[in-house]
Amino acid sequence: MESIQTSRRTFLKLSAIAGLGTLGIASLNGCAPENNTQKPPASTLEEIAWDGYFDVVVIGFGAAGASAAIAAAEAGAQVLIVDKAHEGHEGGNSRYCAQLFVSVNDVD
Repeated sequence: MESIQTSRRTFLKLSAIAGLGTLGIASLNGCAPENNTQKPPASTLEEIAWDGYFDVVVIGFGAAGASAAIAAAEAGAQVLIVDKAHEGHEGGNSRYCAQLFVSVNDVD
């Protein structure tokens, strides 16, 4: 029977492939659905409870909306912020101007 000789290069290649395969399988573990026993979010308008009470309702969570919400909350108001953007994409037009503001320190 012939003995199979493996070179160092072949061994390293196979080790790297096995390691990447293991890493790939491990990363897919986060894609598995969670076993939540919580009630899923409401899917229709009829299923949403619309009985909140707020002093101030801020429409849009850009720079102006965030400033208004912070000022109202600091004054003691119950504040609701409503934004149509998907989670993680809030910011309104401020998002497109790199959130830069022009302010004047010296009026003269």
